[in-house]
Amino acid sequence: MVMHIAGIHCMSHYQGHYQQILRMVDSIFPLYGAGKLRLMLSTLSGSMLSWKLLLLQRYLVMRHCPELQEEKPSPFLSKVAPDGIVDIDGISFVSYSNQREGSKVGHHSRRRGKPTLQGSGTFLGNIFIDFKLFFGNVNVSVHFQKAIKRIRSMGYKFSIVRADTIYGNAKNLRFLEKLFLHYIMGINISLLAIQEGIKLFGKLAKVNSKKIVHIGKGSAILYLGKINVAKASEKPMYRFVVLCRRIQRKRKKGKLKVKTYYYAIVTDLPLTARQIFRLYHQRQKIENGFKELRYHYAFGKLVSQKKKNSLKANELWMISKIFAMTMAKMFAYNLLPKRYKSLRLKTLIRRLFANTIFSVQGEKVHLLTKPKRLWHFKRIISKLGQNHFLIKPIKIMV
Repeated sequence: MVMHIAGIHCMSHYQGHYQQILRMVDSIFPLYGAGKLRLMLSTLSGSMLSWKLLLLQRYLVMRHCPELQEEKPSPFLSKVAPDGIVDIDGISFVSYSNQREGSKVGHHSRRRGKPTLQGSGTFLGNIFIDFKLFFGNVNVSVHFQKAIKRIRSMGYKFSIVRADTIYGNAKNLRFLEKLFLHYIMGINISLLAIQEGIKLFGKLAKVNSKKIVHIGKGSAILYLGKINVAKASEKPMYRFVVLCRRIQRKRKKGKLKVKTYYYAIVTDLPLTARQIFRLYHQRQKIENGFKELRYHYAFGKLVSQKKKNSLKANELWMISKIFAMTMAKMFAYNLLPKRYKSLRLKTLIRRLFANTIFSVQGEKVHLLTKPKRLWHFKRIISKLGQNHFLIKPIKIMV
């Protein structure tokens, strides 16, 4: 019921095939407001289609389902982040064609020696609100400040920026402070002050100091207080830092291998070490968002092979999938019962629609001989009619 806006053949030269994209919408969104979406998409002609598609997503979410932009209500989050938390993270795509524009051997440790493309996504609440595609040898951290400006220009409200170590440096932290934004980010552990903190961590661990807080099996944290997070060549910058240690134990061929590694979290929020650790690791939501795009929307499959304009075409291809995922979540939140709201696309189709619908032909929906979820399906049709999404009535055929 909810599919991608455009197909493979429309992406490589999307401006020339734009009318074809519009014609596809009627068949792709047969139940969820095809007429309204087609009317809105007709205003997106010309260049900068990716940007306009993100603005359309913003409009639809604000009008029909603003709850998707919000975190789950809790007393803790309402105090530290009244306007929400923005997550920014990068993702790497393997390119199996050396002829594709942007396909370069990059710095990603898991893709050594393979041509890749780099992406940077922005996540707010439960949805992606921005995405940018880069050449494979580009460090996505260069997009950090532009990403903040882009999402601000779209009208999103947020109080805290949360990001991985790749984005954590003094330059970006100062930029956020100029915009009066709080942050909780990873920071490079090669800094002198953090290296001294690692030595202190080892000494305190030997005497079982109470300053070390044990979070779980193999995980412990140490609150370092305010330390200098700037490089030696930069102006000193003292901020709150929590040093984290993780110990992994694996048994291989009868031998126990122990691996210990450290990472650090920097913030300007005067919170406890546990609160900082907990808040930082909630950025797993964006990682789960990328996994959902990969496994339910084929996000990693790049379609455009030609060199000319293929980078922008693939970027639009990916943004259309982000748009489709947002539409699916809007559909689930507004029209499905509570038990189905959190299901991902393939699971939802398998559990709800594959056990009920045999085929859809125009305004006629043909059901299976023994539909299992008929009550839920009738409830969806009824809600669509109440919200005036359906221009023509849907006929259910047994």
